[in-house]
Amino acid sequence: VYSRGGIFCSGKSYRAGYSVPFGLVKEAVEDYIDRQKRLPRQDRERYIGNIKESLGQLGREIEKITPRIKELVGEQEELVELEAYKEHIRFLLTAGRFLRSLGIGGGEAVIFLDDLQWADGSSLEVLKYGLKEVGSSYVLYLLTYREEEAGGVEEFKEGLRREGIEYEEVEIGDLGEGETGEVLKEI
Repeated sequence: VYSRGGIFCSGKSYRAGYSVPFGLVKEAVEDYIDRQKRLPRQDRERYIGNIKESLGQLGREIEKITPRIKELVGEQEELVELEAYKEHIRFLLTAGRFLRSLGIGGGEAVIFLDDLQWADGSSLEVLKYGLKEVGSSYVLYLLTYREEEAGGVEEFKEGLRREGIEYEEVEIGDLGEGETGEVLKEI
């Protein structure tokens, strides 16, 4: 990914009791922000320009996931107040578009999200919107979960199927560090 001018970011869910709203997505977005800072200036400006373009006047919506988004896009305008349901839909659509925008502008993005079985519901909802129309972006999602603890993951996958969101599932047993590196090299 890096050799082709792309970026890799990751987030992890934690066992129940440590759940934070948008925790999984927040961790991945903040990792993305940190990795952006290490890119050459020209690449960084290209990515940020595409993110700003995709967000338009709705950048403040992403602050609900993490206020650190201001490090990339600067201070954003106040949002027009809507009915609660409409505000929620606006947030989900904007968050989905934002996640897809992480891999546009001539670069790819790999978003690795670990331990999906422990993800909070709000992260899964945002992720579903990020996966919509992902085929038109340069984002690859790698989602892992433990089969023996997959409770909410099955519901998430069923929601993807209902929405017509295609995905490929690969079953992998327990891997050591070296084996994990080999698998990632092949992707």
